[in-house]
Formats: sequence, structure tokens, C-alpha cells
Amino acid sequence: MAKPDLSEFFEKPKKTCIAAQIISRLPEEEREKVEAALAEPSIDAASILRFIQNRGFEAKHPALLRHRKKECICYGK
Repeated sequence: MAKPDLSEFFEKPKKTCIAAQIISRLPEEEREKVEAALAEPSIDAASILRFIQNRGFEAKHPALLRHRKKECICYGK
């Protein structure tokens, strides 16, 4: 009898920072806007933060900046 595939028990869930967790909870259209804004250097982080906060999330500026600079746990830092 063949053994069942148990590989999923050995996979560790990907860790994400608080900013990524918040962004992932936005509706798809808004999430896409935030992701595009994060990639656009001419848009300041304060504007992105306001956009997120206006949707009821308690995001913090340092967490958003770390995520934007890819200096957070999402990117292994």
C-alpha cells in the first residue's frame, strides 16, 4: 500500500509583515492600487498610509516604509 503524500505538513507558512497583512485584506481593486502606489516612487508613503487608514485599518508609517523598501520579513529581513 502506498504511503500518502505528507509534504504539506513540512511546509512552513510564509511569514508576512503587518503592512502586507493589511494590504492583503483590502478589496482586490484597492489592493492593486496600493501595490501600484508602493511601486511608484513619486507617491509618498503618507498618502498611501492615509488611503489605507481611510479604509479602517490601523497601519503605521514605519511598517509601510519597511515593506515598501523590501526591508521587512516578507523579503527575509
